[in-house]
Amino acid sequence: MLPKCTECGEFRASLSNPCPKCSSPNAHLAKCSGRGRIYSYLVEHWGAPQGYSQAPAIIAVVELEEGPRVMGYVVLPDPDASISVNMPVEAVAQEADHRLPMPRFRPR
Repeated sequence: MLPKCTECGEFRASLSNPCPKCSSPNAHLAKCSGRGRIYSYLVEHWGAPQGYSQAPAIIAVVELEEGPRVMGYVVLPDPDASISVNMPVEAVAQEADHRLPMPRFRPR
């Protein structure tokens, strides 16, 4: 779910920011595809956050098909798999967890 402008239909990354297209403050949550591409990433070698099973943790900025960029964890299928900019990813369904407020993505 992403904020979608009620005036022009543009998706945006945050409910607290005005629409980047028309500057309207009005938005509602709308379903999105959950698909996108890695825009940028970093590998955290100091250890994974509590509740995250993969170490080192991979944190990425994902540019969604709908346009906004969001930050999330990338879960690779195996420890030897590689990650790269422009890699296609999709959101992984997960239970709500206050320890990991960011979404998770996996390679498509």
